[in-house]
Amino acid sequence: METLMSHIFQPLPKTQYGVFLSSTNDPHVRSYRLAAREVFEEEEFHTRWYAREMDEFTASGASSLEECRRLVLECAIYIGILGPFYGSVNDAAGMSYSEYEYTVARDANREIGIFILPDSVLSQSPPEVIYRQGHLLARQVEFRNKLNAAHMTRSVADLEDFKAKLRAYIRARLNSLTFSVPGSTAGAQHADLPPHETDTFDRRPIPYNYTLNDLDADLLQEFLQSPMAQAALDERNLLRARPAQHSRILGLIDDQDRLTMGAFLCFAPYDRIVNKFGSCSLHMVVYSGTDVNSRQEYKREVEDNLLNLHNRGMRFFRTDAGLKRLGEVGSETRDDLEIPTLALREALGNALVHRDYAEPHFREQPTRIEVYEDRVEIISFGALVEGISEQDLNEAPESIISRRRNPIIAKIFMYMQLVEMSGSGVARMRDRTQQVGLPPPKVIVAPDRSTVRVVFSRTLVAVQQLAAQGHDVYLSYARGDRAFADRLTTDLGAAGFKVWQDNYGLQPGRPDWERALREAIRETGAVLLLASPDSLKSDYVTGEIALAQLYNKPIYPLFISGASFTDSAPMGMINLQYIDMRGHAYDDGLETLKSTLDIRAAKNRGMTK
Repeated sequence: METLMSHIFQPLPKTQYGVFLSSTNDPHVRSYRLAAREVFEEEEFHTRWYAREMDEFTASGASSLEECRRLVLECAIYIGILGPFYGSVNDAAGMSYSEYEYTVARDANREIGIFILPDSVLSQSPPEVIYRQGHLLARQVEFRNKLNAAHMTRSVADLEDFKAKLRAYIRARLNSLTFSVPGSTAGAQHADLPPHETDTFDRRPIPYNYTLNDLDADLLQEFLQSPMAQAALDERNLLRARPAQHSRILGLIDDQDRLTMGAFLCFAPYDRIVNKFGSCSLHMVVYSGTDVNSRQEYKREVEDNLLNLHNRGMRFFRTDAGLKRLGEVGSETRDDLEIPTLALREALGNALVHRDYAEPHFREQPTRIEVYEDRVEIISFGALVEGISEQDLNEAPESIISRRRNPIIAKIFMYMQLVEMSGSGVARMRDRTQQVGLPPPKVIVAPDRSTVRVVFSRTLVAVQQLAAQGHDVYLSYARGDRAFADRLTTDLGAAGFKVWQDNYGLQPGRPDWERALREAIRETGAVLLLASPDSLKSDYVTGEIALAQLYNKPIYPLFISGASFTDSAPMGMINLQYIDMRGHAYDDGLETLKSTLDIRAAKNRGMTK
C-alpha cells in the first residue's frame, strides 16, 4: 500500500504560477498587499510565481468586472487580504470588488488563501474612511464570517507576521503542485486547470480508474439532495446545471472529471474500498475496567467509506458500547445516552474529518473508539491542524476559527449535517456535556503528535467526582417540581452557593444512582426539602430525607406548592419551621433562605476556628 501511495503523484515541471492579490484600497490595507508583492519578488519565489491585483484594471463599469474575472481566472491561487472595510460596491455585481474576486475564484475552484488583518488597522484608518464605510462595516463582518466558515483562515499580527505566514503558505502550495493520471505524461496540463487542484490530499485524483458511477448511488444522491448542497448550488445559480458540474462545484470531481480522493473515501462502496485504505476503518472496543489491561468485553473493526463508518460508530454507541440510556418516559431526553449523542456525533465526525490520511505512518491506522468504565475516548491519527492548539481546544474553543486539513471531506460531512464546520463544534460538545452535569470533554495530543484523543467522562464517575467535591446545599425534590428546582438552583448559584441538584441523568433505582446520591448527601452542608404534594408521594424524597437524618445534616423545608404545609411535608417534619416560597412569596422566601444559609455558614466557620 505504501509503495502504491508513494507513486500516486508526480511533480509538475517547473513553470510560473499566478497569484491574485485581493484587498480593499484603504491605505493601511494596501500596505499589506504591497508587502505581498515584495514577497513574490524575493529570490526564493520570483522564478515560480507572479502576482496580479486590482491595480491592473480600473474599478468602474461592467468592463472592469470582465477584466477582473479574467485576471482572477488566470491565476492558480487567490489570496484574500481582509481588513475591517468592505470596499466600494460595484452596482452591476451588487457586491464589493473583493467579494466579487473571491466569488470568481471560489466558483472556478481556485486555491483560496485568506489572511485576516489585525483590528488595529481600523484604529489607524483616517476618520473620513471610517465614516464613508460605516454602513458597510456590518457587511464586511458578514463576509469575513462566511470566509471563516468556508476556509482555513490565517490571522496576522502585523506586516512582518503577514509576510512570514504568506511565505509559509506559498512554500506549502509549491510542494503540493502535483499532477498525475495513470498512463498520462507528466506535465500534460489542461489550460483551465491550475496545478493548485491537488493542494490537499482529498482534492487529489484517485489512483484508480473509477468514476462517479462507481460510487454508492444512494449515498451520493442523499448528499447531492441535502439542503446545504442544494443551497450551495443555488447560490451559484447552478441548480439546473449538468450533474457533472454539480459534482465539480461540490469537490467530488476535478476540472478534468477525475474523481477526487475525498469523494472516493466518503462514497466508495465497501467492495471498492476494502483493503485499499486502512485509514478507512473504525476500531471499536469496550473494556471492563479503566485501562487497556482490563478484559475486552467487545471488540470489532470495520472497513467502509467514511460516511458509513460514522453511521456505524454512532450505532455502536447506542447498542454495543454499554452506555446508559437516560431520561424519563415522555421526556425529550428519553432516548439520549449518558454522554449526549450530539457531543459523541460531533467528536466522531471531527475524528474522521480532520485525521491525517496522507502521512505514510498513519495510512493503515484505523480511527478508534475505546469505551472504559469511567470514560469514552475517540482517537484519530495525525497532529492537530496548523494554527489550532491543545490549550485553545480545552480552554477557549469558542475563539477557534475553523481550519481544515481535508476540505472536501469536511464539506461532505458538513452538508450531511454530521459536523459543525464554523469552528463551533468543540464548543458545542462542551456546552452539551455541561448541560447534563458532565465535565467538558478533554482534548489530549500525544507527545509525539501522532494522535489526538477526545476524552469524555462517563456519568457515574463524573457524578461521584462532583459529589465528593462537596457543596453547600442538596436539593431534595420530586420530578414534578423540576422547573422550580432549576430556578432555585440558578438563583442560589448566582448568590454564590454551590448546589447539588440531581440532574446528572442517572436512572433512579439503579445501584450507581444510589451510590452517587449517598455520596452527595454525605458531603453536603445542608438539605433543602422542596415540600409539595408531589414530594409527599415520592419514595425517593423520603429516602433522601432519611439519609440526611442518618448523616445528621440540617434540613430546611421550603414550602413550594399546596394548600397547606401539613399536606405537603412528611409526617415527621410538619412541626418544623418552613420558608414559604409559593407564587409571589418566592422572592421574599429566597432572601430569607439566603440569609439562613449565610448564618449557618458563619456558624460553621466559627466552629472550625
